[in-house]
Amino acid sequence: MSEREDYSTLLNKWNTSAVTFCVRTESIKGYVVLYANNSGNRRAFVPMLGVRPEYQRQNLGRYLLNVCEEFSRWKSMEAISLEVHKTNINAIGFYRHLGFSEETELENSYIYGKKL
Repeated sequence: MSEREDYSTLLNKWNTSAVTFCVRTESIKGYVVLYANNSGNRRAFVPMLGVRPEYQRQNLGRYLLNVCEEFSRWKSMEAISLEVHKTNINAIGFYRHLGFSEETELENSYIYGKKL
């Protein structure tokens, strides 16, 4: 989470403007938050994706992003973006493997995107 928003503001924003998908059995294994409501530029945005460490490398992240892509297409989005911290080398490799490419470099992170 960035320093720009506190948790209560962030959670309220997600609750009112975003959709959340999760994979669970007895407990949540992974989740993703998605905004697919920008009719101006038709770009969806993933502000948060997480898979518990013990469930990583089991295609849950891929599955969650695929769900986001399908939902975004259904909402008539033409592209999807996400932000990744520069030091998160594993995530950068994962996103590249799924067809995302760097669009913008920020101070501590990159914006990666993909056409749908």
